[in-house]
Amino acid sequence: MRLICVGDAMIDVVVKYQGEIQFNSDTPSIISIRRGGAAANTSVWAARLGINSVFVGRVGDDATGKSFTSELKNNSVRFEDIETKGSSTGTVVVLVDESGERTMFPSRGANSHLTISDFPDIEFDALYLSGYSLFDKESSDSALMILEKVKRLNKLIFLDPASTGLMRGYDRERLLKDIDGVDFLLLNEEEAQFLSQRDSIEEMLDFLLRYSFCTVIKRGRNGASAKIRNGSITSVNARSVEVVDTTGAGDAFAAGFIAGWLTSGEIENALQSGCKVAAECVANIGARPSVIA
Repeated sequence: MRLICVGDAMIDVVVKYQGEIQFNSDTPSIISIRRGGAAANTSVWAARLGINSVFVGRVGDDATGKSFTSELKNNSVRFEDIETKGSSTGTVVVLVDESGERTMFPSRGANSHLTISDFPDIEFDALYLSGYSLFDKESSDSALMILEKVKRLNKLIFLDPASTGLMRGYDRERLLKDIDGVDFLLLNEEEAQFLSQRDSIEEMLDFLLRYSFCTVIKRGRNGASAKIRNGSITSVNARSVEVVDTTGAGDAFAAGFIAGWLTSGEIENALQSGCKVAAECVANIGARPSVIA
């Protein structure tokens, strides 16, 4: 099975601070620099799970961009010419509190240069699209063209809006129109509530199934719930692990869910797979698998 992941490539500057932030002063922290980006993270986790994984996105022609492509290669993720001359690789500062929850400050850099011509002319089975590319006004049109192209090819589409904050700055009705017809819509609970304007999990799922064949709501410590059109709700529990950092948990879940669905075609198996990979992610600092550098 071949999965094409379209979206962002970021360098994550992860700041795990202790206690409360001391504004205008010093706050003791543990700082690490990792490679990230929702689509890139998903591509690496998917490859780790044995999926033939392809990343489509943009990095700068800088040292961090070269480091980024080197890690993709080391993790068996295929990519083509993704360096953008004269541009810097996207960077995000991630503040992580003592509970593992995070707040992000992104600078998209080369990610804004995504074009329809970046999409490879190869055989594939499914597309994963990160919402970050949709919400960036510079890359939005290209992301939509890729989405429409894959619809015409009748391939599976997994779409993750990825950010409630960015969704709020995007016209909600326009977004519903953009996502209409995708096969799988993957959201966290806050994103699902905003997009559906509903309160209960069942109501959120039923509303969003107007636009997708299957809607999946990632619920953090409460696991995940999903429903297929004309089906019943399936829910699974989260794995019990000590949470160190939630950065990239949704991306890891997406990779696990997609791999589970592509290999079994069963919703419960896909949800269990998603929760298993997400648990591995949150037990470590950073958004990627920790074994292969």
